[in-house]
Amino acid sequence: MENYVLGIDNGGTITKAALYTLNGKEVGSSSRKTKMIMPQPYHTERDINELWDANVEVIRSVLQTTQIKADQIIGLSITGHGNGVYLTNKQGEPVYNGIISTDNRAKAYVDEWYQDPRFEREILPKTMQSVWAGQPVALLAWLKEHKPEVIKETDYLFMVKDFVRFKLTGKAFVEVTDLSGTNLLNVRDRCYDKELLRFFGLEEMMSKLPPLKESTDRCGYVTKEAAEATGLREGTPIAGGIFDIAASAIASGLVEEDKLCIVAGTWSINEYISKKPVIDKELFMTSIYCLPDYWLTTEASPTSASNLEWFIDHFMDDEKDMPLSTTNLYTASVIVWWHPQLLMKAICCFSLFYLEQIRCQMPMHALSE
Repeated sequence: MENYVLGIDNGGTITKAALYTLNGKEVGSSSRKTKMIMPQPYHTERDINELWDANVEVIRSVLQTTQIKADQIIGLSITGHGNGVYLTNKQGEPVYNGIISTDNRAKAYVDEWYQDPRFEREILPKTMQSVWAGQPVALLAWLKEHKPEVIKETDYLFMVKDFVRFKLTGKAFVEVTDLSGTNLLNVRDRCYDKELLRFFGLEEMMSKLPPLKESTDRCGYVTKEAAEATGLREGTPIAGGIFDIAASAIASGLVEEDKLCIVAGTWSINEYISKKPVIDKELFMTSIYCLPDYWLTTEASPTSASNLEWFIDHFMDDEKDMPLSTTNLYTASVIVWWHPQLLMKAICCFSLFYLEQIRCQMPMHALSE
């Protein structure tokens, strides 16, 4: 009887489960879109219970479609979008909506921290990364000021994949590659740091940070309750998992310093690895990589697939259901150029790609128009 491993990915918009042979061949997958909640401008949230239900559904679906038995799955692991924040009580019940990394409500705190000379002198050497509004430190600062009852009710602070693993195992951990991209961790020394949290005004969060685990650590087993919900076998071991940008890098073969990985997901990601960490105030992020002795150096912006999806949903309602054709592509390209206020980095990539496809099919005078 052949054995398999299960991978689960919770991105900013899609939850997916896929089964693989031990040689790495995908034998089946299932996905479900989760709804983004925007209660007011700059807020991007999701219902945590809906998120868990989506994980249950995709796991059940991939088992059913592949007809692979639960006892053939010898282990599973999880990845997910970085940053944002998922807060629960000890039972894993949400105390607030999950917040996605594209959230921008906390920008004022980031501006204040950058004005503090201690950031570049004391904090950056420890964290090796910029600070932005969608990171846990900024979101927690906002919650502390505007929703103090949420902080009071919180027992565990999770990244998205760590929350899902907790629901499957009942064991609370956070994984180091993921947390190394949050400014919650002293990345240089690979540990929690009270002085670091104090700079962000978050000393009280130290007791709410679960123990750290490595990507390959065994972090528990599927519980009876989770097995009944998902169709998995009770007792199936679950690994620590990995930050999604590191998962993309290792999966695309980023195991040497002369390679580059480019990812177009909810975020636009450009990254490489090195044995010497890059610390620069102009750099987006250096984080801990899943390979020993390597660091992941990243430039990124939230200007990729989710922006394109938003654009299509809001401005191309008629076109998105039509068969793909030259006319549709031309229409899309024209619309893009008339909305310069959008986050144009990803949209320009979108336009240039499709204009190149059109170029050989359409007279030049049509393109110039």
